[in-house]
Amino acid sequence: MVIINTLTIAEEITLDVTARIVENLTITTNDVNFGKIVRGKEKREPDVPGMIYIDGESNSIVSLELQGNGEEMKNILNLYYKGIKNEENKIAYKAKFFRKNGEEVLLNSNGKLTLNLSDEGSEEISIKGSIQTNKNIELGNYEGVVSIRVKYLR
Repeated sequence: MVIINTLTIAEEITLDVTARIVENLTITTNDVNFGKIVRGKEKREPDVPGMIYIDGESNSIVSLELQGNGEEMKNILNLYYKGIKNEENKIAYKAKFFRKNGEEVLLNSNGKLTLNLSDEGSEEISIKGSIQTNKNIELGNYEGVVSIRVKYLR
């Protein structure tokens, strides 16, 4: 007599799928204005510091990605004469970022800031820094553009 024993091995497990719906992030800004700078001199503070205001879900962690003139920004933004990219007529703006309490916030190597939103779901960052000009720079208006993208990390 031949006995055939068959074993069936099976296992079952479940997987939960969840989602948390949160407020949209909003961001508003005020421009940085250095005013007049004498050719060949450094100005260590803007006349009017810039501001970044972020609102979202309370106690969330967010990332701010900064691009200067369409390129990854690493604390330096080139300002160009009349806003027209020209290597001969540019000045470097060394940006510095500060929380409301005065603590400096540093960009990481990818040009991003990581921030914790408050219990109210907000954060304010002031933008200061310095500009050094050389003595042969063209006289006139210089400008650059910073693009800011904010997203939830968690």
